[in-house]
Amino acid sequence: MGGSVDLQVVSEGMAELSLSDIGEGFELIPLETTDSVLLNDIRRIEKVVHRGGEYYIVSGSIVYRFSDNGAFLNTIGRIGRGPGEYTSLRDFDVEGEEKQVVILASGKIFVFSPDGNLRRLFDAEPMSMSVAVLGSTIVTYSDNMTESSANSFCFYDPEGNKTGCLPSYYGYDGEVSTVMVFFSRPFYKWRGNLFAREFHSDTVVMFRGTRPEPYIVLSSGTGRYTPELRTSAVSPRDYVIVEQLFETADYLVVRFSYRGRSVMLFRNKGTLENIAVNVKNGIPDDVTGGSAVRVFHYSEEEDCLFYLINATEYLRYREKAGGPEIAGDGNPVIVRFRIRKSLQKTG
Repeated sequence: MGGSVDLQVVSEGMAELSLSDIGEGFELIPLETTDSVLLNDIRRIEKVVHRGGEYYIVSGSIVYRFSDNGAFLNTIGRIGRGPGEYTSLRDFDVEGEEKQVVILASGKIFVFSPDGNLRRLFDAEPMSMSVAVLGSTIVTYSDNMTESSANSFCFYDPEGNKTGCLPSYYGYDGEVSTVMVFFSRPFYKWRGNLFAREFHSDTVVMFRGTRPEPYIVLSSGTGRYTPELRTSAVSPRDYVIVEQLFETADYLVVRFSYRGRSVMLFRNKGTLENIAVNVKNGIPDDVTGGSAVRVFHYSEEEDCLFYLINATEYLRYREKAGGPEIAGDGNPVIVRFRIRKSLQKTG
């Protein structure tokens, strides 16, 4: 992509947009509710991956698999201390063709078939916090903040053999004695490519195998929350904290906080125009009439975004617009849409 975006500058001119100003082609997909699968509290849903026409949803350290129309298929992973079990899930990803589910949990990597059978288990870097799959390669990320740390990104082959590691992109000649963790997932994927951004780096890279290539600079300027600052008593409120990063066919989307502001930036990849939306109180949901939207998920294969509403919000919407019947205490409903080709700045 190239170029750079100054996040300090774009945060000064935020627009006030509702959901219908941002999206079009809305589609509602109720997730099937069974006696053993109840995800009615959307606040517990930590991550959603859309892969191969299926939704993989993690809640309470268990991955739930649904079809594209919301039918429940199976669960993946188990909580416990026995063979093939783990005490907490840190992150997960889904491989493309075979749809193998890779779970990172407490220094271990579990590789499951899509129907939930454990295929492999091997050790990962103890402090790994995120995982992604690029073809047949598994990549983990640890938030290492010193110049001497050589294992920020580590690569594993399908059998679990470590094939190499990369150091932090940000060179800091020192040690971080007090770590203030404001963790955001560094990886995102788009159309078969893997991208990453370290917590304290301005550069987003695209991986060519195990080689990172600069993709775009998200400049924090004087607002960069460096490792030196993280060891001090400085409040992170005054610095740029990137919370989410992904892209669609037309936009690079960055959600970040800075000086008490919460911003969602839509950068048009064609015109390079930046539209910064005020999301401190969420984006008003004038489509379903539900609560303001605070978290968007994205499809790595289709040009769409989606968010979740609870069953009660869906039933209120259904009274006005119709739709499939569901129970009021049932599973959430996925609301899927496309970003408009042209966003108009208002407010």
